[in-house]
Amino acid sequence: MHTIVLGAGALGSVISAYLTYAGEKVTLLAREPRATSLQAHGVAVTGVEEFTASVTVMARPHDLGAADLLIVTVKTYDTEPALASVSHLRVGSVLSLQNGVLKNEQLAHYFGWEKTLGASPLFSAQVTPAGLVHFTYHSGTALGEFSGAMSPRVQAIAAMLEHGGMRPVSVPQIRSVE
Repeated sequence: MHTIVLGAGALGSVISAYLTYAGEKVTLLAREPRATSLQAHGVAVTGVEEFTASVTVMARPHDLGAADLLIVTVKTYDTEPALASVSHLRVGSVLSLQNGVLKNEQLAHYFGWEKTLGASPLFSAQVTPAGLVHFTYHSGTALGEFSGAMSPRVQAIAAMLEHGGMRPVSVPQIRSVE
């Protein structure tokens, strides 16, 4: 499964580092100059665990064409321009690990409800001034279909997250704010 993580802040860096370290195929989309730094030094994680992962990092979204999964981790105020920059992607599924009441509607606007999953990070981290990611809390990642069904794609993504050490948590029913 090829996963694109949009946003190289704390959450995007943590999830891309864990999945890459576990051998999953991940591309992290970052803005310059962070992209250059991560390409040169990898994503260094401290705190809960300590390791460095050589994540594939790109700064130009238009160089990508498709992925099985798109994970959005940008700050809420950057969501619209970030999603517009990847709207050309052919994706199987998309989910957001952001805060915000409109995040799922924004994903569905660009990729359709049939590709959008509900998700919430149950972990926290921060990027230090030196560029390290200090991982402070890890309880998993909530994930589910809006219908409440356990679908094959949720099972596949949960298995990938589990393999990557991100402890997926099945949510019986995820509902959109209306």
